Amino acid sequence: TGPSESGKSGAAEYMEKKYPNVKHLKMRDIIKVADSKVEDDTEQFWKEYINVAMQMSEGKSIIIMDTLRKPKSALILSEILNEKMKILYIEASLKNRVIREYKKLKQEGIEVTMEEVIQRTKNKDIEKEKNGLIELRNMVKEKNGEKFSYIINNDGNIDELHKKLDEFILEINKEEIERE
Repeated sequence: TGPSESGKSGAAEYMEKKYPNVKHLKMRDIIKVADSKVEDDTEQFWKEYINVAMQMSEGKSIIIMDTLRKPKSALILSEILNEKMKILYIEASLKNRVIREYKKLKQEGIEVTMEEVIQRTKNKDIEKEKNGLIELRNMVKEKNGEKFSYIINNDGNIDELHKKLDEFILEINKEEIERE
């Protein structure tokens, strides 16, 4: 999770391509399937969500799901999954997020002004903050003696981000091996 245009999807795609035991899934795609089976946002819904994610994971041992939006969802998932759940919060300054989005849109041939990208990004941030983005960031804590969440600052270049993501995956794999 993290603010708009911070690099979440790119980070997930990088990890999926580099590591054979990683599967990247969009939460919205899983929710569409799980929601058709369970009516409300309860623990039962999230258990069904996990079942759907496992089916979609193609047997991979690490499933990266972007984008987690609500603290309540994170708490329910962490209660169900215990030490198997980690939150990776990717952040970057508004300036860097806007510049990256502007360049991406221009590269895609979309005519947009820098001011439009600034306003769009700010509006997305406001919506995410209403849903609890700050609370999600603050969920960085120890849970049962294990690190529950990680924060990666993505204000550097792509190589720096990849190095941080590699360290994150190394830590996750180490914890998985130690549990076995």
